[in-house]
Amino acid sequence: MKITGCLLIVIWLAFSLSGIALAAPLSQVTVTDLTHRMTPEAYASFANTARLSLQRVAEYWNVDLNAALSEPIFIEIMNSSGHLPTSLFFFRAENNQKVKVVRVIGAAESPRQFAHKLTSALFPHQDKLIRNMMGEVAERDLGNRASFPACSKSADEWVAVLIKTGSYIPLSQIGTDHADWGMAIVNNLPAIRDRKRQHIRYAEAGSFGQYLVDRFGKTKMIEFYWQAKIPSHRPWQEVFGLPLEELEQQWLAQVNQRAAASPETIAALASIWRSNPQTACYQALNSER
Repeated sequence: MKITGCLLIVIWLAFSLSGIALAAPLSQVTVTDLTHRMTPEAYASFANTARLSLQRVAEYWNVDLNAALSEPIFIEIMNSSGHLPTSLFFFRAENNQKVKVVRVIGAAESPRQFAHKLTSALFPHQDKLIRNMMGEVAERDLGNRASFPACSKSADEWVAVLIKTGSYIPLSQIGTDHADWGMAIVNNLPAIRDRKRQHIRYAEAGSFGQYLVDRFGKTKMIEFYWQAKIPSHRPWQEVFGLPLEELEQQWLAQVNQRAAASPETIAALASIWRSNPQTACYQALNSER
């Protein structure tokens, strides 16, 4: 059974009964079950979670959700097919219109990377580093701690592991598009091509983004986002008052200081990483059970 926007009245009732005010027109946010297996009750629960999450992400970044929804957002859920539960963000054409899609793959009750990808939907950017810095900050504060790349740990801990194992890549060498992040676009969807490279890039982006927001505030990160709309421009000096090299040094000094307080955790994660970086996230999650 396919459940889609035809049950919007059910969603409206779910929100009304919970006392949650809808901050965006229902017509601009469509929630769809691609598994074709959800009961109306399960669908209404997921739709309620999805719309509330979108509202929370907008409030987190202090953005007017009505203004941000200039393009429709499709929120979809599909089966995981045995892969690690996650969420994706991408664009597609729908009725001759470009729409934003956030697809939840498995774990509808507590979607992984959902706050991250909703942030990407509200703040799309051609530079993947900027998207992921912002997305990981939102995931840390609003999302599921089991989400990749933290995988029940912290982005700072993973960066400490990358330094310890000689896997760290300077931020200036991290490119803007999918290929440099160990990914590719296949049939209009982002797909993983190199999990090690992907984990390195995402962990560094997440940890550095969190450092910038914690030090300078979310308003500065939003300013950075808008100024970086100029193609191939990352305005570190203009927004944060320091060149990337100095920001990176100060961030890594903080990472190392925090790592020194948890040497056993870093050592355990480093062992996992050396064993097989392709499966490090799975192993870290399993170690929590």
